[in-house]
Amino acid sequence: WYGWTNDLFQRHGVNVLAYVNPNLVPGGSLFDAAAANGCLILGGDGKPLLQSSATSDFTFGTVNLFAAKCSSWYAGVLQHNVLGVGRSEAIPQSNQTHRAGPIGWMADFGETLPFDARGPEAHNAFPAVWAEVNRVAIERDAFVRAQGLFFTRSAAAVSPGYTTLQWMGDQLASWDA
Repeated sequence: WYGWTNDLFQRHGVNVLAYVNPNLVPGGSLFDAAAANGCLILGGDGKPLLQSSATSDFTFGTVNLFAAKCSSWYAGVLQHNVLGVGRSEAIPQSNQTHRAGPIGWMADFGETLPFDARGPEAHNAFPAVWAEVNRVAIERDAFVRAQGLFFTRSAAAVSPGYTTLQWMGDQLASWDA
């Protein structure tokens, strides 16, 4: 992955963007780590709240970004797994104009926290908290802070203070759903 993205930049001057969201797949290593550390939104039964998207076969749990230890952990996951911070294969070139790997991402699904999971106030606050976590991920590293970006679709009133770009996509053209 890092070699491929580096090759794209070196040969064609193309930087790559990735896609991330605050949701983790049950049984995956990140889901298991989040669950073991109390970093998933819980349902009324005290177990990780599982939701589905598109089909009932696609289930996920959402990282509890309201907890400081969890938001800090997930910002670190974004840095390491997406941006390659701390990975030897993603070290910036000597001229500091490029780091192998994506230079940023779409930070999607900030709106997926259900109303009944923690109440409507939490649902409405979650997009801003998600944007803040992404901002922390790019701010922790000098190279990424200077070169990186992320964009969000969901937002709250304070989201523009965190996000580097706002995308207003996925709008319905009519009331027909």
